[in-house]
Amino acid sequence: MIPSSEIIKNTINSNTILTHLNDVILIDDLEDYSVLFQPYTGETMGLNQTGLAIWEKIDGKSSMEEISVTISNKFDIPIEIISNDILEFCKKLYRRFFVVKDKSEQMTETNK
Repeated sequence: MIPSSEIIKNTINSNTILTHLNDVILIDDLEDYSVLFQPYTGETMGLNQTGLAIWEKIDGKSSMEEISVTISNKFDIPIEIISNDILEFCKKLYRRFFVVKDKSEQMTETNK
């Protein structure tokens, strides 16, 4: 079941900690961008340099707020400007099954 926008809006916020979904493949040897591939759904998602930096910071330990601070410093963009964009990007990753909030949401052979 695809998470609804309302569920995502109410469950992913600046305190949320996300982790990569098992088996998502990152293809990062392309010239100007990277691609995520979700093998269970067949979804792909292109990432620019900023998207890749966010993806790399999603580690199951850092909150959205911590990731926003790191990205803000790395790209010298004010936190007030970038934090909402990062949150929306991560909601998109969650909605498309590239990330999960905890290990219980990981896809397994029984729930693919």
